[in-house]
Amino acid sequence: MKVDVLDALLASAVFYCVVSNLFWVNKTLIDFTADALFDHIERQYEEQEEDEDEDEDEDLPGRVLRVQVIDEVGKKCH
Repeated sequence: MKVDVLDALLASAVFYCVVSNLFWVNKTLIDFTADALFDHIERQYEEQEEDEDEDEDEDLPGRVLRVQVIDEVGKKCH
């Protein structure tokens, strides 16, 4: 079995290009999938925190959010 050196080099170069492109495609797919998954999880976590904050506000019916004090002359007190 006789193998040309040029044929072997060409086959090695083609193999290297195919493998490097497959590696890039795989890496890109993993990055896109991870970004989409973690963005989805982060959005769910933020929505859950907002729901908990709204529940806390509803639990305090007598809560005063802002008070403005005015003395007898009509000036604002700080």
